[in-house]
Amino acid sequence: KRWHERARRLAKALASDLVLYNKDKVAQGLSEGTLAELLGPEIRRSWEYYCQQIPKHIVDSTEYFKEQLNKIVGKGKEIFK
Repeated sequence: KRWHERARRLAKALASDLVLYNKDKVAQGLSEGTLAELLGPEIRRSWEYYCQQIPKHIVDSTEYFKEQLNKIVGKGKEIFK
């Protein structure tokens, strides 16, 4: 249970950092529908870090990372599937 809490918090922090450090790309990607392409390398790095910090069984059985990407980076739209 503690790991699930940690995974949720980390996913939220990583998604928030993506927005914080890539404001222009996020705005452009949202308006043009190219968010995944524009932030691809940054998202990949965040995902790799997330996978290093969270046990594999939690990574494989949950969608915390994707949920936070859609909620925070995608402004509530289901952009990341």
